[in-house]
This record gives sequence, C-alpha cells and structure tokens, in this order.
Amino acid sequence: MSHHRIVWKRFLLKSGVPIHPLPPTSRHSLPNLSGLDAERLLLRATSLEKNWSSPNTRIIDSWGFTSFYTVFSMTTVPGGQYLIASVGTSTGTSGDRYVDYSLVVYVMDHPLGGAHAIARTRTRTKAYHLKARYTTIRGRRCIAIAYVRRDWGRRGDRENPNHPVDVSLWSGDHEIDAPIPIKYECVALEVPLECLETLSDPRLVPGTPEWIAHAQAQPKPFRYLTIVRTRSQLMYPDIDELFGKPYLAVVQRPNSIVFHNLEGGPSGKLTCPVPELPQQHLTAKIFNIRLLPIDNAVLVVRRLDGYTRGSYCKTMLEMYHAIPTDAPTPAGGKREWTRQPFEWEELESHDFIDCTISDHGIPTRLDDSALPELYSAIDSMVPRPLTLFLRTGRDADLHRWVMFPERREAAPPPSPDAHKSAARHAQTYGAWHYRFDHIHETILTKAGTGAELRAHRALPGSLRSIIYSVPKEDITDAPPVRAIGRQWCRHSQSLAAAMPLFEEQAENGVQDTPNTFAWVDLPRGLDFGDVGCMLWDETIGRLFLASKTLEEVYVLDFAKQPRLGRTLQRESPVSFQISPDPDKILAPLPVARPFSPVARVDLAALSFPTSDNDIAMQNA
Repeated sequence: MSHHRIVWKRFLLKSGVPIHPLPPTSRHSLPNLSGLDAERLLLRATSLEKNWSSPNTRIIDSWGFTSFYTVFSMTTVPGGQYLIASVGTSTGTSGDRYVDYSLVVYVMDHPLGGAHAIARTRTRTKAYHLKARYTTIRGRRCIAIAYVRRDWGRRGDRENPNHPVDVSLWSGDHEIDAPIPIKYECVALEVPLECLETLSDPRLVPGTPEWIAHAQAQPKPFRYLTIVRTRSQLMYPDIDELFGKPYLAVVQRPNSIVFHNLEGGPSGKLTCPVPELPQQHLTAKIFNIRLLPIDNAVLVVRRLDGYTRGSYCKTMLEMYHAIPTDAPTPAGGKREWTRQPFEWEELESHDFIDCTISDHGIPTRLDDSALPELYSAIDSMVPRPLTLFLRTGRDADLHRWVMFPERREAAPPPSPDAHKSAARHAQTYGAWHYRFDHIHETILTKAGTGAELRAHRALPGSLRSIIYSVPKEDITDAPPVRAIGRQWCRHSQSLAAAMPLFEEQAENGVQDTPNTFAWVDLPRGLDFGDVGCMLWDETIGRLFLASKTLEEVYVLDFAKQPRLGRTLQRESPVSFQISPDPDKILAPLPVARPFSPVARVDLAALSFPTSDNDIAMQNA
C-alpha cells in the first residue's frame, strides 16, 4: 500500500470510521497532517474496533518507558497525545517516603520513539484525582488540568521540613481521621498546546542544545487558573465546557459541589438536598460526579444512609443544573444553593461503596484540528453512553450501569458562534441530552478458586471498559493485579442498539447478552503484582500500568499503528523514493517568545475559600 499523504487523507475522509480525538490546534488540521499521522489515525480506528469486538481480544503490542520518578496516578487527554502523571522521588531504602512531588507531562507516540517528559511543575504534596481536558481559555487552545492535594492546616506544620506526620502518605480515595489539622486544595492549571507542541516537535531532538535553547525561550508551560481551599474533603474534580465556557467542578464532602469558571468570576456551591423523613435521620455522601455539557448539568451518584427499613441505604442517580458564574447571588450574600434534581433514578438496594464514571466523548467546541472534517461516521456526531461501575462492600460485586443519550424533541436553535467548529458542535451535539428513561445493568460477581477469592474492579469506558481482578481481602489502594479482561456489549453501543434488549427484558427478564466479558492473555515479563496505578484510554485502546517500585510505565496497546524500523522510519512496502516525503510535518515551527508573564502570577489572588470558616485556617 502506498504511503503517499494524499492517499491516506482521502481514506480518512471516505472511511466512515469514527476517528479518535486530536489536539484542537491547526498543527493537527487536515492540510497539516503528515502521512504517518493520517495512517496512524485510520489504522488505530479500524484495528481497535475489530480487535475489541472479537471474542479473542488480544494485546497487539506492549512496551514501556522510563518515567524518571515514582508514578502515583495518571490521566490523559482524549486521543492519548499527552500523559499527565502525579509523581515523586523516593528517598531511603524503604520506598515509602517521597520528596519533590510534581506533575509531569509526557508526549506519547513521539516520532523519535516512545514517550518523552517535556514539562514539570511542583505540587508540594502528592497530587491525586487528576483530571485533564482539551479546552479553550481566553482564546488559547490548551489542556486544563485539575488535581486535589492535602496539606497541613497550620503554618508551623507546613514549614516543618521533618514533620512526623506525612499527609501525602494517606489514601486519596478514603476519608481520613487525621491526628492533626489538615486542609484540602483543588488546583486547576492551564498548559497551552502551543508550548507543548513546541517542546514535542520532532524537528527538535529532545536534549540537544537546539532543543534546550528553544525550550528556554518559551513561556513557562503551567499557569494557575484557580485554587479551592477548604477543611472539608475534596474529591473527584471534573473539567468541561458549560454555558460555552470552561468550568471546574469538585466534590466537597459529604454532599456539596463547587463550580468555578476557569476564565474568572465568582464560584458557586451546590448542596444536594437530603429528604426529611419522620423519625429518620438521613446522611448523604456523594460517590462521584460527571459534568454534562449538552445539558449544562452535573450527574451525581450519591448514597443516602439512615433509613429504618429495607437495606437502610439508597443509592441515587441524579442530574442537577450547574451553577453559572453570572447566577444572581441568593439572599444572605453567600453563593450557595440547594436545588432539587431535575432527573433522578433510584438504583437497586446494595451496599455500594464507590463509583467510577466514563467520559461522555463530547469534544471541545472550538476545534482547529482535522476532527470536525472527519465526521464521516454518523456515530461520531452522537454523545457516547455513560458507563458507571459501582462496587459493593460485603459481596465485592461489580455492577455496571449504562445511561444513553436521547435525541431532543425540538431541534437546537442556530448557534450565534462564528467559529465553524463551534457552530457545527452546537447543531450536532446540541440535538441530544442525557435522561434516565433507559438504563442497562449488568452484574459481575466475585470469582476465584482455591484459597484466594478475587474481586473485580473496573477502568470505565463509554464503549470499551477494562475489568481486572484483585484479591478480595486486599483493601489497599494498589492491590496486586491477577488478571485483566475487556468488557464489550453490542447492546451498550447506543440506545438504538439497546432497544431490542430492553424489549426482551420486559418480556422474559433477560439481564444481558452472553460473551460480553473476556480475559486477555497478558505479556510475560511484566510483574502485575507490582502495579501501583493503572489508566485506560479507550479512544486509542491503550492501557498504562505504572510500577510501585520502579520508575517505569508499561503500555499495552489493543490497536495497531504503523510499524517503525530501527531508523524510526516506516518499514516497507515502499519500492521507490516518495517525493514529497509523506512523513514531513507541514505545520511551521512555533516562533520562540523571549519572556514569560506566567512566572509572576499571584497565587493568593487566585485562591478562594468555600466558606467563612476556612479563612482562618488559610491564614493560620
């Protein structure tokens, strides 16, 4: 097959295959795509769909790269172009003390081979619950990153370099009865894509004097957007575009959500209502949230405890209208609201202990890449189903719930936005909304034989999810991984595909179709008992595994991509010299700028407390 750039671009336009997201910059526009980029897009899309739906799903390729630090958690942007990791440097021989906590950005699929670290910023203490998304902030295409961290509540404790209590060693997924006062911070950062594309441009070899000089001439890549500080536990930040602007939402335990416009303006706090029942004192705890841009809403999964009958608890799916920046401040002067959900659904009574939610697959509104021109498949223009995995405590069962987008009765009005991709985005995705009219459930029970009983855990995807098994009795944050499998159901791809199943369930009580789950053969040589954290990118079929004890990240690919030879050029078949070179990058090299205003950002001016009680702690 020819490697000519024009041939592969024509294939892309006519294939009808959903293409994974691209960075929303002109560097990835259709005219600027190289032949290698176009070939990788199409090969990944076709091979992943075929491999994942096969009863014999297999790992196509496995490789690894040096992270230079111990990796605690990871996140990625759709399409997997950049990996963001929370890292630290291990000290001593025990391996349980760390310094130099940071966020590191790695560029993936670099033409020079593997992955490369290209940017880093320190976080003082361990960052967890990472979230990243492509967006546009004040007209600049960027990656918005959010994370949560703990810190000592008293200034004297923070300034003590040898404090006996290390707040970074505690789990980020559980409530902590701390022996000292602590505070929580949710930090939002902006990383301009122009800067990342300069640092990762293959025409500049990383580490060379030319690369170092060009990197030093660029603005510092990280810019603070906002910091939320509070005594209450913060969890599960999410970033998305609401009301046409980038918003941050973060859970403030036990039962509130803080909203903040990343382009500026006052924050808003939403408290979910708790029913008042006679002789019953109910308590609520939010498990997880997901922002829904097509509804300007937030999906909330929470548990209510204290009922005197039945299972004594209820788990609810609810949708609330988000709090915009320009919402009038309520009487009393505090920007705090208590609202009723406009959609809700009570799940079956189980002792659920946590929940993970997939992404909705809706791209950013302002997109200068080739993606808006490659909407050749009809399902590329439809929001994806939301897949939720809820885990029970006593039985260690794993419940999968799928919520489908439904077409609105009335067509959306014409978009006033002059940007071509934004207008098309409003017309296509704006015709849909999420509702609870049809929810598909599947249950995976504990498994195992002999002395070790295993429990299932999930890395959710809207269409493709990873299931892995761990020892049931191991309650640590990173138990050893015993097996990895893929979860795929043809009835969960869309509402139209699910309707026959719903009809069959109504008539015969059928819960699910067979063969939706299958274990995969794992590569030899990898110590799956040493996995510290995992990350699943369903858009390109890539599973990341970070080692607990080694400064290594392992990558398992379920999709094919162009094979590169020892010289990092594509291998045959090519029997003649192609002119022009199909792998040549057509986008101009970004121009270096001599100074950076980012370094003078006042962090105190960006942060805000969530209640009056937090101000004293902030200044302590």
